[in-house]
Amino acid sequence: MGQALRSRSFWLIGAAFFLAALAINGCSVHFVPLLTDRGVAPAQAARVASIAGIALIVGRVGAGYLLDYLFAPFVTVFFSLPP
Repeated sequence: MGQALRSRSFWLIGAAFFLAALAINGCSVHFVPLLTDRGVAPAQAARVASIAGIALIVGRVGAGYLLDYLFAPFVTVFFSLPP
């Protein structure tokens, strides 16, 4: 653990994941109010948020599965670039 904490790569990866989580969670909290402010019906906005939540779960399970069988940095890049 000490070696990891002294590594520049560890802190860069940690910062990247922190910023990605911050952006995604910040958007998800305000997603339904943003849609309703733009004229989307509340029920439809909730449906879209539900679909996004299901896609998040599927993506996490799929990424975990792929990490078991493929080179981890390739899987990370594949799932990190689109957001």
